[in-house]
Amino acid sequence: GIKSKNISPSEEKRSLPGSSNEEPKTHKTSKLTKSASLKGSVNNWTLSAKIMTLLANRRGKERGLAGGDSLVSVNSWLHQVALIAYLGAIMGLWILLLPSVSVIDKLEDKVHFLARGLKLYNPLQVGALGILLFTGAFQLTEFKAAYREMFVKLFGYQLGLKLLFAFFLVILSVYQAMGIGFRFVKRYESGEVVTQQELKLISRRLLGAHWCILVLVVITTWLGLRLR
Repeated sequence: GIKSKNISPSEEKRSLPGSSNEEPKTHKTSKLTKSASLKGSVNNWTLSAKIMTLLANRRGKERGLAGGDSLVSVNSWLHQVALIAYLGAIMGLWILLLPSVSVIDKLEDKVHFLARGLKLYNPLQVGALGILLFTGAFQLTEFKAAYREMFVKLFGYQLGLKLLFAFFLVILSVYQAMGIGFRFVKRYESGEVVTQQELKLISRRLLGAHWCILVLVVITTWLGLRLR
């Protein structure tokens, strides 16, 4: 014979597959799987939230840049329009107004025509010059923000010259419009008599200031184009 071993009931339960000894291991594995899946889903949600936040920030920046670009384009367009208006005003004084006054025969008609012309010329010249100054300052700020610390090294000398000539241009323009033209218009509107010699003197002063202004405009515009 073969000897049979006596196996106790507890040993039989331990030896059987799928017994209670293996149940805790299976339960722990299922818990780990669930926790891993939960962690994975949480990580996925966190990653998607970060991506959405980055996309929203990027879209906001793009909208901000688009708004800034549109503002810069509007400012550049306004600067060019003001420059054309200013040049048209000073050229009109030289080509149209003063030659027309010299052609008229009667002194009263000359004074009346010149006063009406200067009444339109003065606010147009000063207004266009003011818009040029404000839009130019805005463009200078954008230009400086683009180059930052390299701005002074690259464009400091040219910018200093441009600002110097622009300063004298403003002084002469205001002198021509307010010191000569506006005073003449006020004299005419108050009924003060203007003689032939006084009219010639005013015309010469207007023409002399005009030539200085024209030279300064050419220099300032050329220096401004070199900064671009």
